[in-house]
Parts: sequence; structure tokens; C-alpha cells
Amino acid sequence: MDVKKNKVMPWVAFAASLLYAAAHIIMNVAFENDLGRQLSLASVAATAVTGVIAIVLLLVTARVNRIYDPMTECADAVCIRYTFFAVLLGILPVTFQLLMYSLIPDSREFAGDHISLVSLVITALTIYVTGFPLLALSLRKVPKMKIEKRKLTFTFMLLCLTVMCGLCLVGILLGLPIDSLLTKPFENGESELDDLAQIMSSSTLLERVLIVGIVGPLFEELIFRKLLIDRTIRHGEIFSIILSGFMFGLFHGNFSQFFFATLIGMMFAFIYIRSGSVIYSAILHMTMNLSTSIVSVTLYQKLLPYMDVLEDIEDLPQDILLYLYALTLWMLFLAALAVTGIVLYFVFRKKFTPYKKPDEPSTGKVIGNCVRSPMFWCFVMVCLGDFVSYYLPDIVKYFM
Repeated sequence: MDVKKNKVMPWVAFAASLLYAAAHIIMNVAFENDLGRQLSLASVAATAVTGVIAIVLLLVTARVNRIYDPMTECADAVCIRYTFFAVLLGILPVTFQLLMYSLIPDSREFAGDHISLVSLVITALTIYVTGFPLLALSLRKVPKMKIEKRKLTFTFMLLCLTVMCGLCLVGILLGLPIDSLLTKPFENGESELDDLAQIMSSSTLLERVLIVGIVGPLFEELIFRKLLIDRTIRHGEIFSIILSGFMFGLFHGNFSQFFFATLIGMMFAFIYIRSGSVIYSAILHMTMNLSTSIVSVTLYQKLLPYMDVLEDIEDLPQDILLYLYALTLWMLFLAALAVTGIVLYFVFRKKFTPYKKPDEPSTGKVIGNCVRSPMFWCFVMVCLGDFVSYYLPDIVKYFM
């Protein structure tokens, strides 16, 4: 290609992404700890300004650097556009919320009474209506390669589902200690739910089925498998699987989900590459989300008013006791399925081995090619801003 690569713009975009991440963190700390109206408004303005600046610089850099062939440049091209997507998802929810408060009378009271519905609607507007189309539009110039379509057998899909449960267990065991280390020491003795848990616990079954169980998994597979892998697969399956899984894990923004999302993201990437169709990975993704949003959350909702007295089983009403037994049995079933999945993975590990071309670099070099990409670090910095925003407000609140 005769297009020269600009070496300055990626680092300018990286600096802008870093500034946005810092402003985003300050905004979350200010709002979560009630640090004053002026500081909160100033932090929102700073986040919006740095976000817009970052988006402009990211798009300019993506336009200037149009070398897509070597693996590192391919990682640049993909990651800079996904960084734009991540920044967009950071500033759009606040924008939609402010517009709602400004244009719709009594919307604040409605939002307070219907927190789950409003949160799900804003999420849908942010990701599915706005973010996804703009991401797809930004990726249109990056060359893609069509993956051959193959039918997967029901037996293989059942094996994948079981192994997926095993990967979830491994990821939870890796992430839970880190998450606990960053949350448990800073609790104030109050059994408060985080934002996601509050939304899930107050949502209706229909809301969870539609958004969490069906629409969410479908769009996540389109975003992190279809759009991403079609543009990276020419550099090998290992490159595509690692990048897809790691970016999917980072996108979740906390350690309780990062490890298992990374592992199952790699599994979904492998399934998409093997089938050439996003339907198979979406089915597994929907199965996982529906099982938690329908069974786990529904049982949890029934038990939530009795959380403080669950230890005194004798004092619980008979119907609540049945829900407690059902939840216990359900968790034991999932644990048994997960252990079975881990065993089956090692028994059938050759079925899950990515194909490696003769001239394809080793896994270590693939990772090295990713981490040498400045645009990869733009995406990492923006996502780490979400990680810090998730944990830091409670830490600050503890010391105030």
C-alpha cells in the first residue's frame, strides 16, 4: 500500500483516551459520593468535552492510518474503532438521561420509580440504536474476509454449552477474589446492591428476557464476533480468538465478570469461526443469559426481602423456603454442570484447538503484536476507566 502510517496521531489519540478515562472516573466518584452539584456538573462537562475530543481524534487517526495488512496494523485499525465505540457508550447514557430530564415533564420521578425500565431503555438507545450502527459504519473500510459456513451438530453444541459452564466457573474463581479484595474491605456494614444488581432485582421477567436474554446477546455477538472476527481472521484463528475474547472481557468493566467473559468470549469466537454463522454463538450466549435472567434472578427476587433472615430457616414462610431450596438446587446443578464441562474440555480438548496456518506466528507473538499496538492501549485505557469507576467510588466513600 502506498499510504504511509502516521506515528504521531496514535499517541495523540491515546492521550485523549486517557484524559477521557480520567474525567469519566472523576464524574462517577462525584455522583456516587454526592460531592456537590457544581463539581458533579463540572465533571459531566469535562467528560463530555474530553469524550468528544477523543472521538474526533480517534476517527481522524483511523482515517489517516489506513494500513490494514500486517497483524499489528490490523489490531490498530480494529481497536481504534472499538475505542471510539467504548467512548461513545460512555457519554451517550448521560446525554440521553439529560435529554429525557429536559424534554419530558416529571421524567425524574418516573425514572426513580422505574429504574430498571429506564436503564434498559437507555442501554438499548445507547448500544443497539446508536452505538452499533456507528461502529459498523466506522469499520466499513477495514477489509474483511468471509468465513466458510458450516453446520454444527447438536451434540457438539451441547458439548460447547457444557464446556462454556466450566469456563464460567474458572473465570468466576479467578475474578471473585480480586473483586472481593476491592469491595469487601470498603463496605460500611450495609448490604447495598451495586447498580447492575439493583436493575436486575427490580426488573420484570419480560424486560430481562427481551433485553438481557435475547437482544443483548445477539448484539454482543454481532459486535465482538461478526464485526471483529471478519476483519481479523485473515491473520489467523488464534489472533482473532484472543483479541475477541480479551476485548469482550474488558468491555464488561469489572473483575467479577472480566475473566469469565474473556474465556467464554474466546469460546464464542471459536464457535463463530468454526460455523461461519453468528447464530450458533448467539444461541449459546442467549442460553447462558436466559438461564440467569429467568431462573437465577427470579428466585433471587423472591428471596431478596428475606436476605437478612435467611440464616433462620425455621422462621421463613413455607413458600419462601421452597424458593430457597430451589435456588440451592439450581446452584448445585450449575456447579455440577461446570465441573463436568471442565472435565469434558480436557477430554475433548483437540476439538477446541484453533487451526494454525504453517506461517502463522506463535501465540506469544500474537499477543506481542497486540500489545505493541498503541490503539490497543487506547481501548485498554478507556475500559480500565470503567474498571476504576466501578470500584473507586465505594473506596472514596469509605474514607470520607
